[in-house]
Amino acid sequence: MRKTRIKKIFLFVFIALTLCLNTMQAKAVQINLPNDIIENIDSRFMSIYVSYGDGYANKEEYDLAEGFYRKAIDLEPGNIKAKYRLGLVLEMQKKYPEAGEIYTAIIKDKSDEMQAYYSLGLVLDQQGKSIEGIEKLNKALEFEPDNAFINYDIGVVYAKLRDFPQSKLYSARAAELKPDFSEALNNLCYAQGNIGEYADAIKNCEKSLELKPNSAATIDSLGFAYYGMGKVDTAIEKYLEALQYDNTIGEIYFHLGESYDLNKIYPEALYSYIKYLELEQDAYNKDKIDKRISELNKIVSKEELEKARESIEDKIKPAFKSKGTYSFGNTINEDDLPVKEGDDSEPTNQIQDESGTPADQNQENIQEEPNNQNDEEIEEIEIEIPEGSDDQ
Repeated sequence: MRKTRIKKIFLFVFIALTLCLNTMQAKAVQINLPNDIIENIDSRFMSIYVSYGDGYANKEEYDLAEGFYRKAIDLEPGNIKAKYRLGLVLEMQKKYPEAGEIYTAIIKDKSDEMQAYYSLGLVLDQQGKSIEGIEKLNKALEFEPDNAFINYDIGVVYAKLRDFPQSKLYSARAAELKPDFSEALNNLCYAQGNIGEYADAIKNCEKSLELKPNSAATIDSLGFAYYGMGKVDTAIEKYLEALQYDNTIGEIYFHLGESYDLNKIYPEALYSYIKYLELEQDAYNKDKIDKRISELNKIVSKEELEKARESIEDKIKPAFKSKGTYSFGNTINEDDLPVKEGDDSEPTNQIQDESGTPADQNQENIQEEPNNQNDEEIEEIEIEIPEGSDDQ
């Protein structure tokens, strides 16, 4: 109760300071204070709003963070740092069109802002506008041709478009620029597996797994290469292993279903296809899989399907799932954050990344969660962005 009262008292103080700001601005104009003094008042409060936005973002209260960032931008419309942070919390809320508007506004004000083109490209891809997204990503690449992250993300988007020769080209370039970029090696492996370069695919997957042994996506890509080589039993082993680390990636179930289907293990194939479409409702091959599910339903009983479910779920019991974290910029004491009425819950310090691969979630940008969290302060961890950008 004491902690909650302190927070409520601070909320009143914060409101009073905001009212004071408005009064100071009005009086400053009335008595014709120099513009640089007025701007200094605004900039100090702008930084406070950004700090509180950062604090709420790290508590995963993105709607409140959004409000503070917008207030900061109202005070200083040209502040790019606040705009980038606003764009990011909008993305975290899956408000991709609004995030796109923010990045577009940055480009309008500053046409050489590489990071804005990069972020806009990823946001467009999230909206299903992958061709437009590639155009913006390529524009970002014009500023930094040797940026491994941009090359990688272009490769990822091409893979989503099933254009594997182009995906291979950009993924290979990313891996060349950054040899320890495990995700780039994985994407290269997957592209090569889709164009029949199985031996090279396996080599690159193994390199990727040396860097990140528990990557479900990479183990899946490795299984896919074995499947292409005709080693179906080995592929099945790899797919099941991948699902131990992440059972939320629909494409792994699709690959598993194909392998069981080829081996005429129809109950397991049916269950895998059903799980695939549950996780990937807008799958590129939905019609084809729906048709195959209908065919298998005619030859697989409910009892057989249930046994297949139990068998697969038993084999993919979670072994380990990595937990990526990052946080927004400024350090701030969580006890100083205004709280919503009735909120007595203990805050969490970090934003957790829920994605699997960097096109919508750059694993390379995610740092490991610190072992020693400070209960009083939000620990500052920088968000890694493509090199060459001055602001986040």
